[in-house]
Amino acid sequence: MGAKYANSNFKLKYSLNANSCLVVKHISTDELGIYYCVKTSEPLKFSNGTEIYITVSNDASQYEIPWSNLTIITSVLLNVLLIIALTGMVKSYIDITGRTKNNTVAQNSNNSKCAEVDLFMCPGNTRLCPEQSTTVFYCQ
Repeated sequence: MGAKYANSNFKLKYSLNANSCLVVKHISTDELGIYYCVKTSEPLKFSNGTEIYITVSNDASQYEIPWSNLTIITSVLLNVLLIIALTGMVKSYIDITGRTKNNTVAQNSNNSKCAEVDLFMCPGNTRLCPEQSTTVFYCQ
């Protein structure tokens, strides 16, 4: 005699073995509770019930990495890579602009008809004005 199910979806989750054992597939917290066997003949007879409960093993949680931790670790690693990339780009930009300035000064210093003039004095020649200083290349 087969099992009778109040809901047809229960056939996917629950089954009976030949020795009258109830098998619950993919058990979750939804299945927690007390299960009773019922003899369907007159009068109905109920078993004492079987309680299903879940215990969580501490060993299992040691090997599992929660998704939130994985997301944080990934975010930190990507931010570190971004900072390293930006630092490298800024350093190479500074190196390139430094070489360009040095090449310009070297080209002008090799030309005997050009001179480099730094203007550091404020009007009236009374004090230095570094915020207004400029370098002018004078060529004839």
